[in-house]
Amino acid sequence: MRRTRSILLPGLLLLAACGDDPPPPPKPAPPPPAPAPVQGVAPSRVAAVLAPMNRGLALIERYDYGGAATEFAKAVALEPAFYPAQFNLSVALVNNQKDPAVSEKALRAAAALAPKEAAPHFMLGMLLTQGVSPPRTKEAAVAFRRAAELAPGDADAHFRLGLAAKEDGRVEEAEREFTKALDLNPFLGAALYQRGLNRMQLDREEEGKADLGRFKAMETAQRVDKRDIAYGFMGPLGNCIRDLDRWLPPGEPPLRARVVWAEAADAFADPADG
Repeated sequence: MRRTRSILLPGLLLLAACGDDPPPPPKPAPPPPAPAPVQGVAPSRVAAVLAPMNRGLALIERYDYGGAATEFAKAVALEPAFYPAQFNLSVALVNNQKDPAVSEKALRAAAALAPKEAAPHFMLGMLLTQGVSPPRTKEAAVAFRRAAELAPGDADAHFRLGLAAKEDGRVEEAEREFTKALDLNPFLGAALYQRGLNRMQLDREEEGKADLGRFKAMETAQRVDKRDIAYGFMGPLGNCIRDLDRWLPPGEPPLRARVVWAEAADAFADPADG
């Protein structure tokens, strides 16, 4: 069988080459694959996702954390891989202070969606120090340390890491982190105050008193960048994501038209002259 096929095949090729019929047209190329969704949002679903996102942002600015959580949860249900919806949901849950376990689960889900984002780690640290009883200080320090690694220029991440270290008895680490925070934001009064107290524990009493004196003077002059555990006062990493452009598919290009200038007859004539 092998020998017969090797003799016939050239003959077939020769007949095909000598025939009058044109070669068959090439097969049409397969259509290009649809563009992959950017950050988990299909272009056709952007408007549907933005509606509850915008409502949630409006509600959280009015400190309606329960209402904001409801709206952000709708966005998560529509696009589970959309990081801003998952993170904003976790922020609303943490501030609503109803169920720490649910808040922690939401934060860890947000961190898994965007491993290079510092904010979920920062908020996890806040939850573990302020939102659970008893506080889970060692775990919080791990979260704050990760936030500081991912956002080394964020003063609040270093301040919170220093505070967790101080509460855990690691006063030398606390000194380093408070100082980093103040180098980044000299007006971060909480870091200055805590460094003053920490230096007293380090037997650096004069430096500690100087920090506390500076803090008092700044507070009197109302030059302190105040911090609290309430929404909007935890630092930039504790705020919901409002600028969503980097997480959305590119929009349609704006309509452009060529502008043609033409002089109209008597365009500048004064009607009163007629």
